[in-house]
Amino acid sequence: MLTAKSLRSQLMLIVVLALAPLAVASIVQGVLHVRARQAAIDAVLRQTAIYATHNEQNIFSGTAHLLQGLAPRSELTAGGAPCRTMLHTAIIGLPNVLNLTFVNAQGKPICSATGKFDIADYSRLSWWKPLQARRAAGVPPVLNSLASHSNVLPYTLPLHDASGAFAGALSAALDLRWVSQTSPYGRLPPYALMLIVHRNGTVVASNRPVPAGLNMAISKAAPDHQQHTFRVEDGTRWRWTAEKIQGSKRLIAFAMQEPMPFGVSRIYLLGNILLPILMVILASIAMWLGTERFVIRWTTYLKRVSAAYAQNHFSLELNELEEAPDEFKVLGHEMKSMATSIRDRDRTLNSALLQKSAMAREIHHRIKNNLQIVASLISLYSQNVADRESQTAFSQILVRVGALTLIQRLMEMNDTAPILDMRRLFTELGEQMRTIAVESSIHYRLTIQAEDWLLPPDMATPVVFFAVEALSFELFRPQQAEGMRTVELFFGGDGPGYLLLWIEDGVFTSAALNTGRPSPQRIFAALTEQLKGEYWVEKAPDGKSRLSLRLPIHSGTQGPAIRAPQA
Repeated sequence: MLTAKSLRSQLMLIVVLALAPLAVASIVQGVLHVRARQAAIDAVLRQTAIYATHNEQNIFSGTAHLLQGLAPRSELTAGGAPCRTMLHTAIIGLPNVLNLTFVNAQGKPICSATGKFDIADYSRLSWWKPLQARRAAGVPPVLNSLASHSNVLPYTLPLHDASGAFAGALSAALDLRWVSQTSPYGRLPPYALMLIVHRNGTVVASNRPVPAGLNMAISKAAPDHQQHTFRVEDGTRWRWTAEKIQGSKRLIAFAMQEPMPFGVSRIYLLGNILLPILMVILASIAMWLGTERFVIRWTTYLKRVSAAYAQNHFSLELNELEEAPDEFKVLGHEMKSMATSIRDRDRTLNSALLQKSAMAREIHHRIKNNLQIVASLISLYSQNVADRESQTAFSQILVRVGALTLIQRLMEMNDTAPILDMRRLFTELGEQMRTIAVESSIHYRLTIQAEDWLLPPDMATPVVFFAVEALSFELFRPQQAEGMRTVELFFGGDGPGYLLLWIEDGVFTSAALNTGRPSPQRIFAALTEQLKGEYWVEKAPDGKSRLSLRLPIHSGTQGPAIRAPQA
């Protein structure tokens, strides 16, 4: 059973307390590591976005300078071979520009650097009319070029004549692989998403399909140089950051899908949290199993051994301790030595007790024989006495010696437990009194009511002497008239903690008890003082006089009076 004070629980508590700081430190380290990793990734995304905006800005600004430098050239209005040669020469060394096209005011392409046109009629495009009102170059939406058979980003500069009327446009078809490429930045994985978004949410360009709704989330968020999280309807999460392209209403954004690399960070964090907890659990399990195998197992065995020794099975051998640790072996052998010592001491004590019991029986036997000899001598001497008063005195002495002999005989019968059965004692005492009355030719009737009480000798002896003195006083009083002398004796409990003895007859009066030398009253007073009780004479309900003795059950020095158990 695992309790708060058991060895196992205390060892497990020590292990947990010892490992707790390491576990907390590991968890904190994991949290800090994940935060640092996320901060580093956020910084990479921001720096990449900023660098990409600079790169796109350089492409757009370089293309703008190229178009502005070609706009005033007369070869444009000349058309034909001079226009195509000039445009072809202009894009030499510019890999990001796939084609240059001059478009007239009606939206018809006039000449191009490659001799092919990206589209046959620009006037059908949605951005052509708004372009006529502009003065600066701009980036329309992505166009599927018929010349390069790929999607291009048209960078268009409107042209105006001297009067300010719209005279056409120069359109540079930019290669999206240069605009939206991620390889020049090197720090992002190949599955990173790069996209250019218009402020209205239109995707201008991207290097891979854009998750639904991500472009609108980017357009609504201001370029705050912070990293954001976007959750797609299918449950996937994207982390992105965006920067503004200077001089335009477009944003360039970079995004990466979780769980890579953020899932790795979360797994690392989860590992830093679960591993210390798992370490504490495994250490606790190891401590539990270790204490069970190396401690609890042997303490339980030693407990069974001690129980066997407690039942006097001292011959039990400790063979199982051969597999126990050395400390338990030493403890088991010490218990064996202690059991051997206890066995030897028990043998010595039992021998001494037997010798003591034999000596006590011998002493009791000799005392009883001596008392019988004394009683016999008194009886012999009483036969040589002629006057009645002397014979009465000898009879009273015989009664007292007989009471002592009776007490001694009952004590001899219970030598192992020095305690007297008061019911038996008063019963045999009554028989003695009746025998003496018959020998003295006295008509005597003694009724005894004694409860089952067990008293130690130092309490029983004064109580019996008190009864003997009262019964002798009544039995040997001067006979004034012939007739039956009826006496009642009671001994039993008198409320909690007290015993009561009373003898009822018609002769107990203060004057009568104060006669003789020594007077019975002095003897009663001495015995009552020895018992720490009280005595008195009163009238019984039937009109007779009653002598009562009340004493506490704890008045003896050898133990209290106890009620005998019922059979």
